[in-house]
Amino acid sequence: MKYFISVNGQQQGPFEEYELMSQGLTPSTLVWKEGMASWVPASTLPELAAYITSAPVGGYAAPAAPAGGYAAPVGGYAAPAYVQPPVQQPTGPMPKTYLAESIGIMLCCCQIFGIIGLVHASGVSSAYNAGRYAEAEQKSQDAKKWVKYGLIAGVVQYLLLGIFYFVYFFILIGAAASGY
Repeated sequence: MKYFISVNGQQQGPFEEYELMSQGLTPSTLVWKEGMASWVPASTLPELAAYITSAPVGGYAAPAAPAGGYAAPVGGYAAPAYVQPPVQQPTGPMPKTYLAESIGIMLCCCQIFGIIGLVHASGVSSAYNAGRYAEAEQKSQDAKKWVKYGLIAGVVQYLLLGIFYFVYFFILIGAAASGY
């Protein structure tokens, strides 16, 4: 809510409530806000109680209201129009995150593909909760893709390792048989 104040018979404002402190608001300062019929002392408005400061040492008198009182501020005050942007509602259930699968791939098969899958998987629920369903679906598909790549890389890695040990074993047997 915006407030106008009278300082030395001059209208000042508009001010937010918290800005009134820096304006030297006292209990006798005349205040007006939109919706009020006339100017009133600040002490009569309960919402301004926290912002009222005591008079400075030596004191001063509140300015006298001009003859005929104060009119509404020149030009008036209209609060700016604010329109809440519409929240896009998800168009279906949350897509699968593939979080567990990505962690499994990262730990057991191929770390790099598992980490990439984990990054995509962690974005699924946040995009879905923000109402960006298409983005959540895309992140889910990307996580699934990287889980598959990691699984394939892990299978190839273990097959090559098995072949290596198989060949190594037969070289050892051959060396033992020949006496080396």
